Amino acid sequence: MLRVAISHDEDWMNIMGEYDDNQDVTDNELWCRIRDHPQIQSLLEFRKVFASDDVDGGHHREVEFLSSSLPVERSPSNTPSREHLLQVQARISQDHTSIFVNGISSVFALSHMSPPAAYNSPLPSTSPRAGNSVSPVPSPPPLPYDSPSSQLGKVTYTHREQARFFREAVTIGRSPAGYPFVPQIMYKPHTSSDRHRYVEEVNLDPPIYFWVQDPSECGLALPDALHSRVRRLIDRDEPMFKDRGPSISVRIEWPGYLPWSRQIPARDFRTPPCPITRSKLAKNVAKCVQRFIQERQAVPMEDDSIPDWRVGTQPNTIRVEDLVLVSLHHVSMGSWQPHLRLRRPLLQPQWSI
Repeated sequence: MLRVAISHDEDWMNIMGEYDDNQDVTDNELWCRIRDHPQIQSLLEFRKVFASDDVDGGHHREVEFLSSSLPVERSPSNTPSREHLLQVQARISQDHTSIFVNGISSVFALSHMSPPAAYNSPLPSTSPRAGNSVSPVPSPPPLPYDSPSSQLGKVTYTHREQARFFREAVTIGRSPAGYPFVPQIMYKPHTSSDRHRYVEEVNLDPPIYFWVQDPSECGLALPDALHSRVRRLIDRDEPMFKDRGPSISVRIEWPGYLPWSRQIPARDFRTPPCPITRSKLAKNVAKCVQRFIQERQAVPMEDDSIPDWRVGTQPNTIRVEDLVLVSLHHVSMGSWQPHLRLRRPLLQPQWSI
């Protein structure tokens, strides 16, 4: 994702027209002025995520938009083309460094917010806390969320956007050996009233990714999470669920079995209580998967299910030792769903029903 910063200078005045600092202009009015300007219109789609702050006696406004929405053609004089922006995006390092694009006036300063040390980054963090720095994955898919800022506020998403992130996680967390993901459907409440109340009217948090290093890949083996072998886990001490309640529900939609859920704590019960860390969250989710397997191993799979995905502790079943935790997705108001990948091939080829 790219960000356009518009400074309060001559270029800003060209966009805003006559503007009196003492004039009481609401954010919505200001947004409409920005939205309707031809230079901004050329960016097509963008998100209303901007803030004002006194900087050298002026104001600083930001408009955020998806790079995939930019036109391929050359835009008006002060607006870079989509091709140019994508080239710039590819060159920007993962370290909060802002740059100016050659040939573009100060009205459009482009920066690419680095994936944060916070829980939602789909790319490996370069935080010093992570130990050795990890190179970004070449040509990554669009980030579901840029790092938070005190000015822009917390970014949340609709269920439709979360469904896209759920699909994209399969690409982000792909195994170098090509081992398959557990083919889950994304959880939805059964009744239309519950879907409306807990999904459609709710702002959902970005997905949580579990990046590891040495070697760099997306996904933590469940046995390592269960036994706190988390030295490779990037930002393992990062607090999760800062703005959530004391617990969340973990939902598993394993093929061939009825939906399953269990609550896990979102707080470490110390004095005072504090959010759990990324490593503790991974351990709690791993325990959920372990409990799911224990409870379902004696349950027959549903009719017409693919037997390759049978879970258990016996040979020819999928055990907790066979699984990797790739990501965790906010799928309804209080529910999160893990994306799981095998550490080995399926024991027999999948067959179609």
